[in-house]
Amino acid sequence: MFDSGWAEAAPVAPAALSWSQWLPGPELAAALEGSEPVDLVDDQGFDAAERLAGWEALVAWASARLYRETAEYLQARQGRVRGEGRGELAAQEVAMEVAALARVAPRTGEVRIHQAALLLERLPGTLAALEAGRISLSHARVVIEQTEQCSAETARALDAALWSRPPRDRTPTQLRETVRRLLARIDPDAVRRRPEQARRGRELRYWSDDDGATGVIQMRMPADQARGVFAVVDALARAAGDPPEGEVRTLGQKRLDVARDAILDGATARVAGDCGDGCCCGAQDSETNSTNPAGDAAEDPAEESSADQAGTPAPGRDPQRGLREGAASPVRTEVRVTIGWDVLAGLSQRPAELEGHGPIPAVLARRLAADPDATWRRLLTDPVTGTATHLDTHRYRPPAALQELVRSRDLTCTAPGCRMPAARCDLDHVVPYDHGHPDGRGGAGRTREGNLRPCCRRHHRIKTLGDWTAALAPDPDGGQTPVVLWTSPSGHRWWVRSPELEPPRGERDPHLDPETDPDTADAHLADLRSAAA
Repeated sequence: MFDSGWAEAAPVAPAALSWSQWLPGPELAAALEGSEPVDLVDDQGFDAAERLAGWEALVAWASARLYRETAEYLQARQGRVRGEGRGELAAQEVAMEVAALARVAPRTGEVRIHQAALLLERLPGTLAALEAGRISLSHARVVIEQTEQCSAETARALDAALWSRPPRDRTPTQLRETVRRLLARIDPDAVRRRPEQARRGRELRYWSDDDGATGVIQMRMPADQARGVFAVVDALARAAGDPPEGEVRTLGQKRLDVARDAILDGATARVAGDCGDGCCCGAQDSETNSTNPAGDAAEDPAEESSADQAGTPAPGRDPQRGLREGAASPVRTEVRVTIGWDVLAGLSQRPAELEGHGPIPAVLARRLAADPDATWRRLLTDPVTGTATHLDTHRYRPPAALQELVRSRDLTCTAPGCRMPAARCDLDHVVPYDHGHPDGRGGAGRTREGNLRPCCRRHHRIKTLGDWTAALAPDPDGGQTPVVLWTSPSGHRWWVRSPELEPPRGERDPHLDPETDPDTADAHLADLRSAAA
């Protein structure tokens, strides 16, 4: 019986034991695999539905075994370095290996070993329920989420109380409410500590959506602050209009546009302000730690409400955006886009590469390149492999040319599965640099493009101080450019190659006309460059 009041239908009695009544394990898996579903004519689908319940129980059982053995492997690895002060490093090494073996992101590996350790050490009842197929992994994660900020004693007490009676069929959301009530009864102080825990856990994250065309930004913060941020954005969005001839935006689209423009184009303006002295636009130099403009706007909600009722934007405010006209952000950032010359000239529709995101449509890349503030740099690629080999760095404040080449060539951290943008990574000598032999004698690693790879701080530390190793090795697919061969403490190996910024020879874009006159392409480029000037 579900908490929501759903009632179980009375099935037609099957001839054999129902699959949902089996204890999940190898025997159930073998029996399901060796049998065929009963025809729907015979039992109206009861057996077919029972088989689904059996497979669900097997998924839960396998998940429990995976988490149990993950936690035991972590304990064994940390036990080997006990007393050496390397427990945290050992956990990072295991997380990296778990992620590589499962072909998931490094962050997912870290979350998995954290959850596995909590289940094994603090929540044995929850782990047993998962192993018995009585709950799903989603249910187990709910218990973890609600208890991970508690003491070990509180978590064990809650776990014992939660499974002291036969579990009722609950959705994960219903279970979350049950756990919250239990926690409030067992440890009333835990509820009072939640706001401070939320403050310490605040973060902003970015990732690329599954379709590759959408970027997602997530903000986590204390609930009162989140409601305040939303209220300011909502008020500005409701005051914003639409162009007379153009897109008619939904309120949700207006909220997003307002939040985006507030960050990219500068501070929001008070409705009643005229951008004179004392204006809250916050247009100060970025190095002076200027006041958050959204916070200024939140101080006077009544003023925003009056503007909403009036429905007329204040003077100096863009009626479509709800922001001060002409506002420009004082913060300057670099967004790297790698685009082929043929794409730039309009001769091909191959995607470009946006650092930290992935492929973007050619039309968007050309629009970014045509921006008057865009800086162009020539990046030469190997005509066979498509990887970067040279970079011109004619810039006002040029970074080291070698650093630019390596980061532009590899785009991300070169540890297995890591997507940390190269601009935020260290530059690591794959073959360690020997300060006594800077010329590379004696097998020392030289400071040159072939031996340098971007490596995020976590994976750089694991390679330098831990038991993971990295080395240059021939491409296993026969490529001419060496790959980085990573070896885990258990002996498993993964190789990482530099991405192909241009398609290899023989795989050119079909949209590119091979007979195009180079002078015509140069003319296209000159026209685009003139438009951007």
